[in-house]
Amino acid sequence: MLDDRIREIIDHARCKSPYYRELYKDLPLDIESLSQVPRVNHTTFWAANSTNSYENKILTEPFTNGAIFRTGGTTSKPKSSFFTRSELDRGIDARARSLVKAGLQPGDRVANLLYVGNMYKGFIDVSDALPRTGIPNVHLSIGGITSLKHQAWGVKEFEATLIVAFPTVACRLASHYVQHGVTVDSVRSVIFSGELLYKEQKALLLKAFPNAKVGPLSYVSVDGGLVGIPVSGPDTILESQPVYQVDQNNIVLELIDEHGNNIREEGLPGEVVITSLHRRLMPIIRYSMGDLAIWTNFESKHFQVLGRSTVGVTVGQSRFDLRDLRAVITRGMTGETVHGVQILLRRSNGKDEMVFRIAASPREPECRARKVREEMDKTHEYDRGEDQYFNPLLVEFVSLDDLVYNEQSGKLREVVDLRLSEGTPVKPNL
Repeated sequence: MLDDRIREIIDHARCKSPYYRELYKDLPLDIESLSQVPRVNHTTFWAANSTNSYENKILTEPFTNGAIFRTGGTTSKPKSSFFTRSELDRGIDARARSLVKAGLQPGDRVANLLYVGNMYKGFIDVSDALPRTGIPNVHLSIGGITSLKHQAWGVKEFEATLIVAFPTVACRLASHYVQHGVTVDSVRSVIFSGELLYKEQKALLLKAFPNAKVGPLSYVSVDGGLVGIPVSGPDTILESQPVYQVDQNNIVLELIDEHGNNIREEGLPGEVVITSLHRRLMPIIRYSMGDLAIWTNFESKHFQVLGRSTVGVTVGQSRFDLRDLRAVITRGMTGETVHGVQILLRRSNGKDEMVFRIAASPREPECRARKVREEMDKTHEYDRGEDQYFNPLLVEFVSLDDLVYNEQSGKLREVVDLRLSEGTPVKPNL
């Protein structure tokens, strides 16, 4: 039986939104399951979502009171998401709950290193949510766009006890402290959002913040709001990613397999698809988050995010899973400190070429690069003649600042594909 809240939001969208009216034109009125409802197509959805609210085909009513924020819409190209005041208010309450769950304590000095300005939402959410937690705290409004020098000064000068940041931002800050031989002992917790955090990144954070525990703030999106709250507190990230519980007051979360079927079994990866129970101005119904996840406990709605759903790269005629490539690097770099990893794809001598760009300073770079290549060879057994389509794997050791970041969000780009680029719009040493 379909939840009445879901039925109401579908009926509202079908009645008020031109986009959903067209999408649901063949959908019966008496549906019994959310799986009967057509999924949103990202291309047509964002094409219909004009920044001119009077031409917008997604919105269900004239937009005269609220706020507009930037969203990648699961891509690096920024788009716009429209919110009413009441929707924003509900979202702030949800963020306050996640801060408490993440371990906010009385008297914490919270260094907010999320992005502020340029129509970003994360910093404002935390700023507005902190007073609603019911826990006395001090907000340090440093921001993630300001210079690294200013971030380092603010966290150290005001003796921050809790840092909220993207993993990329937190790691760049930690790397700055480590390079200058500085530790910040006042920080007891680093909580992250917006990206996955890997084992080698945690090791770097603990060098700069030796007294800190590291854990997730929440699993969120601008478009859907709070999706998942961490099941356990900080310092649960060791070999695996954190486990979240679906925020069932706000979201219906589905995991969809490659055939379009709902996954109920634990441990099977599926695409994360969400339906917001409260976004009425700009309905979000059966909308892909662009991530893969597994159920760890279906009945309790516990899940674990594996990464982006577009998780592979094609080189020549071969397909490589990004998780496998990262595992290759992890094994090849055993015993070394790795601050970050990026996969570069380019053309050289008429062939595709893949480069592992590893932010690390190994003691014996040539030996370590050879070890990484050996791990790659052991993991991927190429078919006869397959290597004629691409050059041998290259391994480069670079600094964290040499990696390429998304210009809008500041997040690390896991893959940089230059094969169709006329120039080289990245670091000179590429």
